[in-house]
Amino acid sequence: MRAKAIGPETLLLVEEVFASDDVLMKLRPVQAIVSHLANFPPERAEAAAKRARHFGSRSYVALKNILRQGLDREPLVQESRRWSKNSRFARQPHSVKEANQETLYGNT
Repeated sequence: MRAKAIGPETLLLVEEVFASDDVLMKLRPVQAIVSHLANFPPERAEAAAKRARHFGSRSYVALKNILRQGLDREPLVQESRRWSKNSRFARQPHSVKEANQETLYGNT
């Protein structure tokens, strides 16, 4: 398998694309992804595949843009969202309700 020859991240990306559909409708997109990645050094191809997987971007266009923009060379930052730990919303529910009422009824 060509994806395995490129590297483990590429293989995982291909497996995720195939897993997103029960039928082999994803064969052509996978072929396009692997063919495109084969044109790059393994380090860049693997970094691009890892980045695509990290952000859930499993399309040829997304992978092509990652490589075209050089995003594969950027480090993947693990975002720390301490402000949202155990929080569901950024604002208190009553402030959202008040803002919506102002918008709907024109209160200022």
